[in-house]
Amino acid sequence: MVVCPKCGSQMVAQILYGFLTYETLKILRQRKYIFGGCIPIDNTIYPDYGCLDCGYRWAKELLPATKIIKIRYKVIENGPCTFDMR
Repeated sequence: MVVCPKCGSQMVAQILYGFLTYETLKILRQRKYIFGGCIPIDNTIYPDYGCLDCGYRWAKELLPATKIIKIRYKVIENGPCTFDMR
């Protein structure tokens, strides 16, 4: 789960880049993604996520290490069953 580093909201969407089509407009109306523009021009780091509550946009590469939390899962196979552990 991605959380906004500015306001702490969980209403976060990925940012899509590219040309708008009818299909992408339908996806954008579901508020699962934010439209970021057509095509990135240079090697600048563009935002990956945007907050739907406060409007803040950020890139994972630009966040300080204190804002990033990693969760690791270990999957154990036991015959026909699979157990997920945190």
